[in-house]
Amino acid sequence: MRALAVFGAGGHGGVVKDVAELAGWETITFFDDNKIDECTPGSINLTAFESLVESRAEFDAAFVAIGDNKTRLSKIKALMSLNVKVAILVHPSSVVSRTAQLKAGTLIGAGCVVQNDVLIGVGSIINTNSTVEHDVVIGDGVHISPAACICGSAQISNLAWVGANAVVAPSIAVGSGVIIGAGAAVMSNVDSELVVMGVPAKAH
Repeated sequence: MRALAVFGAGGHGGVVKDVAELAGWETITFFDDNKIDECTPGSINLTAFESLVESRAEFDAAFVAIGDNKTRLSKIKALMSLNVKVAILVHPSSVVSRTAQLKAGTLIGAGCVVQNDVLIGVGSIINTNSTVEHDVVIGDGVHISPAACICGSAQISNLAWVGANAVVAPSIAVGSGVIIGAGAAVMSNVDSELVVMGVPAKAH
């Protein structure tokens, strides 16, 4: 029986649970400090991150289901430093090239396309119906929101967030911590920590 420990039982945790089940994980146990509502059934263990670490021998791998990029990446790195195996989850409806490289803690949601020679860093989320074209490099702790398109040879640096339906043009470099608004069209390089919105995208 393949058993997965998941840290984070909120909305994103529900998405992770669905993907994990469809990907063949048989037992999924949640670890969360907060109460969850009654509509989330299953094996819920309302304990802290430390409890997950202490019980790691009971699981084949762990996964961090936290939406906030910095928190998610921090928890994944903590698990990896303790030699806890961190899973990679890919929805079976997605198409991922055999030459794409996915690092620990990556989530590929439903209906995504990840093309050849893509590199996706630790703890990044490629959300529902997104497209990542050839030779794209995505850093650690990045979130590509639903229906976004990252065009060929673009680079998305650590902890960036790309909004729903946004487009990053070919060969564009997006700096660390950048926030790209929903529906934006990024046609030129973006410096770190900026918020850009609009068509074409401009800093705000």
